[in-house]
Amino acid sequence: MEARSQSTSRAAQSGNLQAPLKLLVDTGLQLARERNLDVILQSALDAGRQLTHASWGAFFYTTLAAGGAPCPIFKLTGSETDPATFPLAHVDQSLIETLFGGGIVRCADIASDAHFGPGSPFAPLTSGPRPTRSYYAIPVLTAHGELLGGLLYGEPTPHRFTQASEPLVETLAAHAAVAIDNTRLHEQLSRQATSAGDSRHLQATTAAQLAQVFEATTDAVHFLDRNWIITYLNRRALAIVSGGRDIAGQNIWEVFPEAVGTIFQHAYTQAMNGIGPVAFTEFYPPLGLWLSIKAYPTPDGIAVFFQDVTEERRLAREKAESDRRLRQALDAAQLGTWTWDRATDLLDLDDRAAQLFHSEPHRPVGRSFMRERIVVEEDRDITTANLRHAVETGGLYQAEYRVQNPDGTFTWIAASGIPTFAPDSTEVVGMTGTIQDITLRKTQETALRQSEKLAATGRLAATIAHEINNPLEAVTNLIYLVKTDPTVPPTAQQLLETADQELARVAQIAQQTLGFYRDTTRPVDVDLRDLLTSVVGLFHRKLTYKRIDYKLDFPERLHVFGLQGELRQVFSNLIVNAIDASLHGRITIRGRYRTINGVRGVSVLICDEGTGIPTPIRERLFSPFFTTKLSVGTGLGLWVTRGILEKQGGNIRFRSRVDPPTGTIFRVFLRALPENFDLNTTEPKLLQ
Repeated sequence: MEARSQSTSRAAQSGNLQAPLKLLVDTGLQLARERNLDVILQSALDAGRQLTHASWGAFFYTTLAAGGAPCPIFKLTGSETDPATFPLAHVDQSLIETLFGGGIVRCADIASDAHFGPGSPFAPLTSGPRPTRSYYAIPVLTAHGELLGGLLYGEPTPHRFTQASEPLVETLAAHAAVAIDNTRLHEQLSRQATSAGDSRHLQATTAAQLAQVFEATTDAVHFLDRNWIITYLNRRALAIVSGGRDIAGQNIWEVFPEAVGTIFQHAYTQAMNGIGPVAFTEFYPPLGLWLSIKAYPTPDGIAVFFQDVTEERRLAREKAESDRRLRQALDAAQLGTWTWDRATDLLDLDDRAAQLFHSEPHRPVGRSFMRERIVVEEDRDITTANLRHAVETGGLYQAEYRVQNPDGTFTWIAASGIPTFAPDSTEVVGMTGTIQDITLRKTQETALRQSEKLAATGRLAATIAHEINNPLEAVTNLIYLVKTDPTVPPTAQQLLETADQELARVAQIAQQTLGFYRDTTRPVDVDLRDLLTSVVGLFHRKLTYKRIDYKLDFPERLHVFGLQGELRQVFSNLIVNAIDASLHGRITIRGRYRTINGVRGVSVLICDEGTGIPTPIRERLFSPFFTTKLSVGTGLGLWVTRGILEKQGGNIRFRSRVDPPTGTIFRVFLRALPENFDLNTTEPKLLQ
């Protein structure tokens, strides 16, 4: 177990260093092959800012003017991009030595450090609208210890920079120093190569020195005269293009005939004709190599510097393919990625994660701020507790919670992450993870639970209805026997008759409930007037008790073709709701033939004069198990009603008014009878 734990810790630490190390390696490779000083300075500066997570950065460097005098310059990145407003815009050689002459300096809080107070060269950093609090200076030194300049990073918050980034930034500074040295060397070589033809004497005296320089450089070098004769190759060039075979003194196009007519010949010809230096990267099939080439014109021909970048291209292709597959996998799973820095509490989100969190991709945002802004209040404790547990134990972070969208809707989010650790430590310094929209899954789970409840409700209703039938039949038989007894007085006979009628109603309700569970698939011709008359009759006692009048308004032969038991259930539910919503007044039930959206059918209106339906309730009115009748209602009536109507090709709509309260109107629309059915009537005008 201990060995496994140590292995897990090492894997986590490796994952923690993977991104910074990859950035360092990629930048080092870029600097190694780059010869443009501006690009070198900016690339190193930008990479250092990513490694330190600084708000701004500056690269101070001393170049040489035309007369050989030192000329200090600087590059900017981050929030400081305007040289005119940069606090240390007036830079000279003494300032560079002050900034970087003492080695690496990492100050947690400039405001509390006397070395950075008023009167010091650093005073401009602590003033102005955006004063610097955290300060980080890294010198850039040559291999011989010469101070070329340095990297300077700042942050408006104290205690921003940690010791963990020092080795990485120090290595980056070393890469930058080597790249600057190589650039100086190439400039020197180019100047020497250009001026070599001006003085044969100078060429003779410096030939040995140039040869030493060319042998020392990491580039492959060869020279061509104006007859395309190879006059010189260093050992690196011999190893790459000729396998160690000396090809000096031969025509380059005879040695490499496959290059004739290609970009190699075209670019070399441009340089030979004095158009200017040329640079390109191309694959050369005979050698099976990718070559990065720069050709400079000289008085005697051209000087060519090139590098074998085959391995770099292979790694770049593999990285691009790996990134593509990872992106495809994330897209297929609809996953977004995020990283969290514990020290700053900042989140970095990719495109999909930023879309789910309604933020901008790869723009650091405070985790706590985002949690308070979009996570539903009831779910915030879940995210905090799970994150705290993951940080304390070094384990996985998992949480499911809701975020509120700008339109007021909610999205379910599933988040997971693995911790990242400080080097050689079990301290959690951050986390990397994924998020996924699981709203559909949550909706399906809710629907499944509701379906299970409905199935259980249906089975229970069928069981109750079935079990009621047996005792009902027995009681009915007993009443019949008593009624036929001649010794029973007339008064008792009347009571028994009433009891018999009520038992018949109970039997009808039980049969109706059983019919709701035992769905039929045989539609029949249904006379809606007769059906609604019988349904209203079931509730006659309830209407009388609440003193509610009712009116049935139907023309002759108002027929539909459907499932009679289900239609009875539909209108029973709606009439019960109308009775429950009414305290007095009248319930009107009216039916007419109508054509809606080109569909011929029957429209039935159930109108009450109750208090109306409040607006917040209307959106959930047809949801299963939603009821306003507290313990009295089941919340299934309207949901079942809509399902029955939609199954039979119909629909249900309603309108209601609460201010002033004028009641609610439900409209049921059912398709008419088949075309070959003789209605024997004409369709009346549409209802207004």
